[in-house]
Amino acid sequence: MLRTFAPLAAVALAACSGPSITVTQDPTIPMPGSATYYWGPPPEHVPDGQGVVAQSPVIQERIKTAINTELQNKGYRETDSTQATFMVRFAVGSKTTQTQVNANTSTGAGVVSSNVCGGAACWSGWDYGWYGSQTTDVQGRQSGVVVDLVDRKSKTLAWRGIYAKEATGKVPTQEAVQEAVNKLFAKLPAAGSKH
Repeated sequence: MLRTFAPLAAVALAACSGPSITVTQDPTIPMPGSATYYWGPPPEHVPDGQGVVAQSPVIQERIKTAINTELQNKGYRETDSTQATFMVRFAVGSKTTQTQVNANTSTGAGVVSSNVCGGAACWSGWDYGWYGSQTTDVQGRQSGVVVDLVDRKSKTLAWRGIYAKEATGKVPTQEAVQEAVNKLFAKLPAAGSKH
């Protein structure tokens, strides 16, 4: 029975992993600057090998709303493209992941009932048990968002945040999207701070 449940437990543990958040910032560009931004076009490809770009208008609008809310909470102000310090753009993507999970299984030593017979022989006493390893391929889908703040004047990437998490197969609510964006923007310098 242990051999049957070990791979299932590995799948359940893999599915429960939390988000992966990666933030990079160019130290040569002052952040947050004048803390103004405008919306630029999304990148043609999802950066950093994050997979295929999702085109769902519902998800796109929820993410844009969440980013606007979080930028404004940090003191950034949306303005026109000629006055803004940063161009903000984002892409939503997903990719299939595959990992191998090794599950060591064993049965302990124990007493075999006396006079067990099989084939041409009978035996009694201790059984030494069984030990082995089973490798299972676990396939999943990760989805996420990449948000860029690009310095408008130099057209240099000033800040990038990547949020990736195991996909649930459901369209996330506005509240779930906002929570993810809040976590992603935790390391974005707020207006009034010197970074």
